[in-house]
Amino acid sequence: MENRWERAMLANKVDKIEKQVDKIEKRLAPVETQLTETVIFLNTMPQKTMQIAIGSAEGFLPDHLEKTKRALKTLGYATASDVAKVTKRARAVESSYLCQLERIGILTGERVGRTKWFRIVTKPLLTASESLEQPPSNQSTVEQNLLEI
Repeated sequence: MENRWERAMLANKVDKIEKQVDKIEKRLAPVETQLTETVIFLNTMPQKTMQIAIGSAEGFLPDHLEKTKRALKTLGYATASDVAKVTKRARAVESSYLCQLERIGILTGERVGRTKWFRIVTKPLLTASESLEQPPSNQSTVEQNLLEI
């Protein structure tokens, strides 16, 4: 008798587990479909479009930021005041633009006293496939920003 009772209990537990697995499969089906569609979309996307999507395409910046970037490129290592002299815009405007470029990961900034010095990041930005291949523990802040996007 005990064997029948134990078998019945096990069968009941197996049924419950199977029902839970069915529920999980039903909930995962739309997610899997959406993920497959996204992967197909990314695989068919031209390389330049993908670079734009992750923000690593050269020259894909709004004109005002591109002008600031070019000015800093000619100066090499400069403050917002130095860049403002080249672009003929206000120092506060250039400071804002330089900080935006720094957040994007195109520039690095170093504070010396009350002055912040900027320079263009010499390490190239990674493509999406390269950033996914590297383990997260060894990544710089630029690479981490790309992964967060």
